[in-house]
Amino acid sequence: KELTVRGVSSIALPEKVSLGRLVLRKLDLAGMLRGVAQLSAVNRPPTPDEIAALLDALEGVEMDDVVVPDQRPGHAGGDVIRILSLQVSWGQLAGTLPTSARYAVKAEMPIADQDGGPFKALRDSGIDTLTVAFDIGSAWNEQTRTLVLSPATVELNNLLSVSLKLSIGDFSPHVLVADPVKKGLAARVLEVGPIEVSVHDNGAVDFAASQVARNQAISAGDARAKMIEDMKRAARRQPRQNVE
Repeated sequence: KELTVRGVSSIALPEKVSLGRLVLRKLDLAGMLRGVAQLSAVNRPPTPDEIAALLDALEGVEMDDVVVPDQRPGHAGGDVIRILSLQVSWGQLAGTLPTSARYAVKAEMPIADQDGGPFKALRDSGIDTLTVAFDIGSAWNEQTRTLVLSPATVELNNLLSVSLKLSIGDFSPHVLVADPVKKGLAARVLEVGPIEVSVHDNGAVDFAASQVARNQAISAGDARAKMIEDMKRAARRQPRQNVE
């Protein structure tokens, strides 16, 4: 079954909160209501097993066009963060972990004058909104005790995207429990495999060259040449390792 809610907005709250669309996929409403009632009757935080049992009544959540107040320090009243899309889905649970899961979100947030570093450069160039997209997939094999993250992608303002693939062996669900002793013991035996990272330029180099050109009053071509020379100089400064 699927439950869809559209066009929800706040009335009593002092700042605007709205939701364009909410979808609960493969929802067992009766099972979820029973689980919520059972958790409400217990005067303690839910255990991972209880949360897993509750999630078993649902296989995914989607939200579109969510608007919430931007309460980050330095941002003016009335600024909002807009979640353009959010998708969370999971497969069959093996214990407390889903055998597969996907988390994807794309959001827009304003860039304030107080935001430093690269955000200031974006604002100075006329870009007053930051668009960030995350897409993370995971697969858990209970028999081999292996957790794989793939893909795990971050995209920033159509300028740059970074993706990675990571495999973790001897992964135990105890890593996620609240008990610090169990969590510490499980974390010590984790075997993290090689991390594959790829970076794709969608315009970040051109943007950086334009900033260098503007700040140093040189042409874009000269700015690119200077950036390349600076990278070569930095590489030459790195200590060389002897291969034996």
